[in-house]
Amino acid sequence: MKIEIQTDNDGFALLKCQFCGDYYKLRPSDMENDVVLHIHCPYCGQVGNSYLIEEVIEVAMKMAKNFALEQIHQAFKELERKQKRGPVTFKVGKAFQKEYESPILLVVDALVEQHYDCCKRNSKIKPSMKIAGTYCPFCGVKDFGDK
Repeated sequence: MKIEIQTDNDGFALLKCQFCGDYYKLRPSDMENDVVLHIHCPYCGQVGNSYLIEEVIEVAMKMAKNFALEQIHQAFKELERKQKRGPVTFKVGKAFQKEYESPILLVVDALVEQHYDCCKRNSKIKPSMKIAGTYCPFCGVKDFGDK
């Protein structure tokens, strides 16, 4: 199974900090880079183990459920086929109705791009935090905003 998360026009994907609950955006290619060991929240600086937002988790759970039910149905169809000529017959009913897997369209357009000199990468953050300063999402160094 593959779940695709839409990116904005600049190639940034929406993430949410599990600690402070704030939204920010990073490029998937930056997050998957082997040089980046952890992702730090640009607002609180914490390293979490999940940055997925609820909508992504919800769609993933529906996809997993639909896949599992389809596999079970196929297994019973195979059993039905094998048991056609025997003392005991087996008839499979209709397949389970799949849950609708809504496309993931995550938009938070109020974020502005922030460049981090330490790692030579960008993120998108709340405009007010550009002045206050943020943590580099890639190395955790505090960046004290626009100079």
